[in-house]
Amino acid sequence: MKLWLDDIREAPEGWVHFTSPWKALEAILRHGDMIEEWSLDHDLGDNMPTGYDFLCMIELLVAKGLEVHIPAEVNRHSGNPAGRDNMLAALGSIAKLTPRYY
Repeated sequence: MKLWLDDIREAPEGWVHFTSPWKALEAILRHGDMIEEWSLDHDLGDNMPTGYDFLCMIELLVAKGLEVHIPAEVNRHSGNPAGRDNMLAALGSIAKLTPRYY
């Protein structure tokens, strides 16, 4: 399975589309070992956590000792340059906590 998190863009064929970071997180926690790739947008709509916030949630769970499967491929398809940079920084922090996945 491939996880696509975006509130506006449609998922490419073969991807499972999530518009809610909460639903995407739930899928990762339940089926993470079956998810081979993530593609994340940064801006997920008004009053919603961003893609960066989503990755910070993952980072916090990993830091607290929860085993979260992070796929080898995590893409940032956002049009927000600062948001993409922030997500890359969060991924770097996650990688330091889960080096076996990178």
